[in-house]
Amino acid sequence: MPKGSLIFVTPVNGFPESPYDNYLSSIGYIFSDNLRFSYPVPKNRKSHQWQENVFKLEFDNFIDEIKNQGFIGVWVQRDIFMNTLKIKLLKNEKLKGNELEEFEQKLAKISKNKIESADTNFVFYEIDFDIKNPR
Repeated sequence: MPKGSLIFVTPVNGFPESPYDNYLSSIGYIFSDNLRFSYPVPKNRKSHQWQENVFKLEFDNFIDEIKNQGFIGVWVQRDIFMNTLKIKLLKNEKLKGNELEEFEQKLAKISKNKIESADTNFVFYEIDFDIKNPR
């Protein structure tokens, strides 16, 4: 990936100390000199609020927005994603099917490259913006 490439980290967490954040999302940020990551970002700042709002958009709009902002891919941390779903359940919030699985399936359809960690907790999807978003 080109130096300075932007990576959108999901799910969106404010830094520090979200109740379900184990800080492993910062691994890419810590160990890369050439890539830029959307996490960590101080919670309740404009950039954090923008990330939360963008991540709540319908998938096609989410992809369009991160593309417009110069992001080249999406990093998914599966354990944190699953923890956020558990919190929704505890709060009796309605889930829309298997959100993580559906999100990753949509990402896979528009990706030109997928890199998964050995423990399968992290996956990066390099988006091919020439592929039309799945409708």
